[in-house]
Amino acid sequence: MDITFEHQSNERETRQKYRKAFFAVVAPGYTLTLIGILCLSLLWYYVQQSRHIFFTSTIVILVLLLLSWPRYWRYIRDAFQKSGMFDMPATVHITDHFIEITCGENHSVHEYKIYTHYFSLNDVIVLLYKKSILGILERSVFPDEGAEWMKCLEANGVRRIQFWDFKRWRPVLLLLLLAVLMMLAIILPTKANEANDEWCMEKSNITSCITRLKMTGVTLNIYADDNNDFFPPTLDTLLKQNCLEEPDIIHCLESRQEYRYVPYSKRVNETAVLQPIVIEHLGNHWKRRGLFGKEISLTSVLFADGHVLTMENLPDYMDIYDQYARHLSPEDAETLRKCCEAWDSER
Repeated sequence: MDITFEHQSNERETRQKYRKAFFAVVAPGYTLTLIGILCLSLLWYYVQQSRHIFFTSTIVILVLLLLSWPRYWRYIRDAFQKSGMFDMPATVHITDHFIEITCGENHSVHEYKIYTHYFSLNDVIVLLYKKSILGILERSVFPDEGAEWMKCLEANGVRRIQFWDFKRWRPVLLLLLLAVLMMLAIILPTKANEANDEWCMEKSNITSCITRLKMTGVTLNIYADDNNDFFPPTLDTLLKQNCLEEPDIIHCLESRQEYRYVPYSKRVNETAVLQPIVIEHLGNHWKRRGLFGKEISLTSVLFADGHVLTMENLPDYMDIYDQYARHLSPEDAETLRKCCEAWDSER
C-alpha cells in the first residue's frame, strides 16, 4: 500500500506530536523503574532501616525524564530546520516498509527511512526504528484513519507495539501494583505502631531526665545560696550532705549513668544562663522526624541558672565548650575545657 501526500510542518504542532510520542516511548520504562525502586526501597527499609532511598531515586528519575525531552526536541528541531520543512511543504511517500520525504528546490533534501515498529495513539501513528522515532503521521491523511495501512504493515513484518494500549502489560502492572499495596499495608502500619510506641517510651524518658536535671539545678542553687555562691566540688557532695530528697535524681532514668558535672568554683549570676554545669551522657536519648525520618540523638544540658536545654546531634562534649566558653570567665572556661576533654577521651 503506497500513499503520497504533501505536508507543511508547523513547529508548534510538530513539537506537540513529538512530545506525545516521546513520552509514550520513554515514560513506561521510567514508570516500571519507579515501581521497582519503590518495592526494593521499601524492602530495604524494612530490613536495613535505610531512609530516603525511594524519594531520592524518584526525584532523580523524574528530573532525568524532564531533562531528556528538551535535549531530544533540540535534535529534532535542528533536523527539521536544516531540511527546510518548517519553511516549505514536503512530499511524503510511505509504503509498507519505508518512508521517503523530499523537500526544497528541485527536491534538494531527501530522506529515506526504513521502520521496524510502530504504535498508534489517539490521533497519530508513530513509526519507529527499534526505539528511535522516525516519523509521526496524522490519521487524517488516511481515508480509514490508517486501519488498512496498519494491517499491511503487520502483514509485511512491521511489528506493532501494544505496550501503550496496556493490553500485554496490564496483568504485570496490576500484579506490581497489588504487590506494592500489600507491602505498604503490611509494613507501614507495623512500622508506624512500633515507632509510635518507641517514641512514647523515649519521650517519657526524656521528660523524666529533664525533670531530674531541673531538680538537680534547684539543689545546686540552694547549695550555692547557703555557701556564698560556691558550688559543690562533686555531685556526691550533695548526697553526703543529704541535700537531695532522692539519691537517684543525679542519674539518668534509662541508662542509670550519673550525670556529668562541671565543678565550677563559684556561681557567677551574670553568666549563669550560659554556664553549662550538668550534662547528660551523649546520645542517651533520640527522636525521629516522621516515619521515614532520620534518627536524631538528644542530649540535655543543665545551666547554672536552673534551665535545661536539649541539644541535637552533639558530636562530642567539646562542641559544648566551643559554643559557651566565650561567655565564661577564663577560669570557668578552662574548667569546662578540661572536663570536656576528659569525657571525650573516655568515649
